[in-house]
Amino acid sequence: DQLMPTRLRRRATALHAVTLSLRGGMPPLVDAGMLSDIATACRDARVLRFGYRSHAGDASQRHVQPLRLANYGRRWYLIAWDIDRGDWRSFRVDRMDKARETGDSFVPRPVPVDGATRLERGIAYEPFACRVTLRVQGSVDALQAVLP
Repeated sequence: DQLMPTRLRRRATALHAVTLSLRGGMPPLVDAGMLSDIATACRDARVLRFGYRSHAGDASQRHVQPLRLANYGRRWYLIAWDIDRGDWRSFRVDRMDKARETGDSFVPRPVPVDGATRLERGIAYEPFACRVTLRVQGSVDALQAVLP
């Protein structure tokens, strides 16, 4: 960071400043420029508008106050206050389209105490095409270390 020009350093550090790292270890599947734009909006408390595709493929337009980015393996998630729905939501960044700042600023809300836990739980129980029940042997501590 110290070797970067001042104008770029501020932008580059935005991603680090607002990111929660969850378990996982593969490279992300989203454009670095989009992540940087979202991170800048989080850091600068600027409202975002974007198109969003749900897990089922339904399209919608979202209007949010972005708070944090979370990385989970190869996936990135935006944790934000959804202005139209009046509630906290998380959005998979790879399902977002044309995220842009509206020019409006906001006073950031406190981070939900259980924000990271709720996001991890939502990721773990996201609907999949198939479901499998496995019985594994081992202590809870040992299994938590290797299973999501």
